Amino acid sequence: MTIPTLRLRLLGDFSLLYNDQQVTTLNTTRLRSLLTYLVLHRDVPQQREHMAFLFWPDTTEAQARNNLRQLLYQLRQAFPAVDQFLSAETHLLHWHPVMPFHLDVAEFEQALTLADAATRRNNPLALQAALEQVDSLYRGDLLPGCYDEWILPERERLRQRHRQALEQLLRLLEGQGDTVTAIRYAQRLLGLDPLSEDLYSRLMRLPYYLSLLAQVYGKAGRAQEGLTSIDEALSEARTHNERWWDAELHRLRGELLLMRGADPCDVEAAFLRAVQIARSQQARSLELRATMSLAGLWIAQNRQDDARGRLGELYAWFTEGLETPDLQAARLLLEQLSPA
Repeated sequence: MTIPTLRLRLLGDFSLLYNDQQVTTLNTTRLRSLLTYLVLHRDVPQQREHMAFLFWPDTTEAQARNNLRQLLYQLRQAFPAVDQFLSAETHLLHWHPVMPFHLDVAEFEQALTLADAATRRNNPLALQAALEQVDSLYRGDLLPGCYDEWILPERERLRQRHRQALEQLLRLLEGQGDTVTAIRYAQRLLGLDPLSEDLYSRLMRLPYYLSLLAQVYGKAGRAQEGLTSIDEALSEARTHNERWWDAELHRLRGELLLMRGADPCDVEAAFLRAVQIARSQQARSLELRATMSLAGLWIAQNRQDDARGRLGELYAWFTEGLETPDLQAARLLLEQLSPA
């Protein structure tokens, strides 16, 4: 007996394949929403009463139960083979856990698990492969076009996990010196559909993403393109009054100016502006980064005493997190600047 195969894609455009044949009869958002809910909650039998309330919260209990019965009937009519995968009892609905099927959301989650494991093992090759698989599986938001309340938190959770994976992949590639691929993923981050998320959240993140792109451009030796990204980020931050990342943007601007061989006075002005903004925002970590960049410039100008004094004063403020990379780098630089 041939075991039936089911392939369900929920990320991006909805697609259902049964025995390698496209099923086109699930053509309403409500039918797709019901199927999606059952599949995503396949590990636990679902109470009919709970599902009825979840899908029809504004109707009476009796009407909601009747609506659920009718929707299940429509699901069976549209896709009769569903009964091979769905157990429907008097009070419970349960997607058969023993019936094999392929679900892109499950594969996406598995790739994330592999990435987490590779991170713990400190295996960059496995980590890169897993993160690239995460990105390839995420073809779009979970069941776009469905706005049932139950799906919104899950859609946002998956969206955030994808974004975090892209950021991690970008940092990994940047660290490996693969700037060409890193730029591609930085541009992908920037190109995520602006209509698929809360506008305020996107405006909050846009300067940060542009700064990531600028950093990668810098490592690729493309300083002018990096400066263009920084200018765009500063413009976006100013237009929407989202200034939380301004200190880092000005610091990166200084680094890119330095790389391009600009006037040292302009470089120093950018670093000092970054320090000033971070201090006014009480963002000590960003102030430390900016001060480190400023100290590096001063050391190159034989102003070691100025560098040691400014950096030492700020470093003394920190009493926790002394093992973070930025603070470790600051401590090492101060040791190098200490009089023999």
